[in-house]
Amino acid sequence: MVLTHVDFHVEYIRLLLAIQFAGARMAQPVVVKQYIERRPKPKSPYERGSFMMISQRGLSELEERLADRSLGMQAVRVLMAMLNSATYGNLVEASQKDISLRLGMSLSEVSKASHALMDCGLIDRMANRRGWYKINPRLAWKGNVESLEQALKAREAA
Repeated sequence: MVLTHVDFHVEYIRLLLAIQFAGARMAQPVVVKQYIERRPKPKSPYERGSFMMISQRGLSELEERLADRSLGMQAVRVLMAMLNSATYGNLVEASQKDISLRLGMSLSEVSKASHALMDCGLIDRMANRRGWYKINPRLAWKGNVESLEQALKAREAA
């Protein structure tokens, strides 16, 4: 029988409890309690920062831009890097230089791709922060639904 990580923990606790109930004169309840408190907690895939909502309409728009060749694969690579480094509220904290280093592209290629993405309306330049971008919430959103609704209203009002 192959034990998984969780099965091993369960079997270990059962063994400690069996020793305790067998009358052994050890401080097993303390050991069990300490073991449970010290064991590593499994990481949840639902932790904050792990997921981003992607709009089907936004993906369709991206697909259309690829089909009519207003966007190339370099722009898609840059967009994926921006999506990957987006923080809560769709703020891209990576500069063009960071993206160029990460993707192995020249700075001018990243700049051209960023301008193509802005021309298509998939990203916006932050007005008060030089070199920072924000992903269009109609394409993707990192945050809760209430903040998405606020961002969409603010975008329509602008």
